[in-house]
Amino acid sequence: MDFYIVKRPSVNFYDSTVDTVTTKASKKCENSIDLFIDYFKDDTRYVDKYGKCTEKFKNAYTTLEKVITSKLTSSDKDKLQLFLASIGAKTNHLFQLPKESIPFWHLSLNNQFYNKHIIEDDTFDVIVVGGGLTGTSAVYHMINSGLKIALIDEQFPGAYSSGKNGGNFQLFPEFPVHISQILKDKKLTFDFFNLTKNNSLKMKNIINKLGIKCNYSEAGWLRLAYDKDEETLLIDEMRILSEIYGDNVKIVDREYIKKHYGIDTEYCGRLTTKSGNYDPIKFINAILKYCAHKINIYTGTKLLNFLEIDDCIKVTVLNNGILKHIKTKKLIFATNVFTREIIPELHDKIRCVGSQIVNLEHVENKFDGITCTKQMGKIYINFPKSTHYYDSINKKKYGMLHFGYDSDLKQNEKDPRNIVISKESYGEMTKIINKMFPDTKNQPVSRIWAGPLAFTPDNIPIISFYKTKNIVIAAGFQGFGGSFCVEAGYIASKMILEGVDVCDPKVYGYDRFSC
Repeated sequence: MDFYIVKRPSVNFYDSTVDTVTTKASKKCENSIDLFIDYFKDDTRYVDKYGKCTEKFKNAYTTLEKVITSKLTSSDKDKLQLFLASIGAKTNHLFQLPKESIPFWHLSLNNQFYNKHIIEDDTFDVIVVGGGLTGTSAVYHMINSGLKIALIDEQFPGAYSSGKNGGNFQLFPEFPVHISQILKDKKLTFDFFNLTKNNSLKMKNIINKLGIKCNYSEAGWLRLAYDKDEETLLIDEMRILSEIYGDNVKIVDREYIKKHYGIDTEYCGRLTTKSGNYDPIKFINAILKYCAHKINIYTGTKLLNFLEIDDCIKVTVLNNGILKHIKTKKLIFATNVFTREIIPELHDKIRCVGSQIVNLEHVENKFDGITCTKQMGKIYINFPKSTHYYDSINKKKYGMLHFGYDSDLKQNEKDPRNIVISKESYGEMTKIINKMFPDTKNQPVSRIWAGPLAFTPDNIPIISFYKTKNIVIAAGFQGFGGSFCVEAGYIASKMILEGVDVCDPKVYGYDRFSC
């Protein structure tokens, strides 16, 4: 492939000229876009020690861009776009959605736990189905029980909801007034919010006890009002929240939001402490590493069916392509949206919503570790702690922008394993990002992916026995797994070990929707 550089007026550029730089770069990439990329990425004049493009690169690329992009093949465009995204550069030629679709959290996967394992035993005391946040919490809270425990997952731990979404944890879910109206009874309302409060405490205790390095940031949660109605709702909710959480929750005005977080907004927000974000895969991996010597972990293992006869549950699984029949005394379904495939009564009760996420690299970070949500949680934003850095030259903080958007497409309802990446949703996301972070305009995203969220009709999770006290369901977390799942896993383990209801079946029961 040949690139022909048009002569432009000389501009001083590192003891050379822009013409000289573009000519050299052009010659490097005559046969390969890879050589063109290598020419810049390995030179600290163009890409600094943080991996961010310098002003020198911006000047050179502005000159090169039009000529180069007109000559690229589709494959080369993908490579160039990925390179520009990785260094936080801007381009006037945004080509297409990025090909990079591996979720950011999955970059920290631990081979030890997602390699294939063949089931050799055929009898267990407890089988936990689902290796996400809920399932791993359940096995963690049972490891000292003396029981023979198996954790099975059809892919690998954290493959779906837990590892494909926001990585946020919040002291309570997005819609407290709505919850209080459904529950009506004050005690039930307080019980619900204590569940989410206990979730934050248990997560923090596990992280501290095990010394988990999961980029845990408890900097807070900023909920932005989207319009006047939502602003009124946020203020109304304070009568409930202040009674339960006290000084951990407060309303902040537009000036406060602009001063502390650099966001221009028309309405107020709500700031909550003991909330923030973390790396869910690192959290899950650390728990499994701690539990591995006392439990059996089987990945690539899909439950096909189960049948309880007396006190024995016969389970059929496809274990890495091999049909297996195993037995257990107790069973926990920590399968969130996939529970509807297993439990007939929940087939049309758990709804799947797609969550679409993009990352932009080297974005100025004024969030300082907080999680930000908007539009009743439809939009959620954070800067994962592992990406934070301070540029001493520019005297600014930077990080990777992690921006999520719930995409409620009908086709996602059919197949939670293959959530559709919507170009329409991507367009909406781009508009919102450009408004909230104007410096990112024309900056390509480094990756895009989608994951499943599970919603119940009343937005309250299912945590209950299923028919007998040998089977427990913990599912339907409304996209707020970080607010529910650790506590839900603990409750599920307690119900299995003690055989008693922990949550009110009228509120959390699997069969409440048919009443």
